[in-house]
Amino acid sequence: MAGLSEKILEFRGTGAGVAAVSADQTHVSKGLRDRLSLSFPLLSDPKRIVIRKYGVLNKDQAAKPAVFILDSKGIVRWEYIGKSPSDRPEPETLLTELAKIN
Repeated sequence: MAGLSEKILEFRGTGAGVAAVSADQTHVSKGLRDRLSLSFPLLSDPKRIVIRKYGVLNKDQAAKPAVFILDSKGIVRWEYIGKSPSDRPEPETLLTELAKIN
């Protein structure tokens, strides 16, 4: 997530917004956001409503690491679902995928 924060101006330059969703309680998400100095919102979904909707709930009730790119109508145009907590695409990959949508 810190890598996304470092590239936030490039993401904004494409017209994209960035947000992350965590299954953690709000105070835990806020602490993580502050600790990592994230420049985008880290939203809390402790009831796992959004996490279930996007199909990324593990059997242990944790969220799989995942990235979704939605278009301006809210339609998922690209997704990446990781196999482990550290399995996430590089920011450059996301910028490339965003360029294909715009």
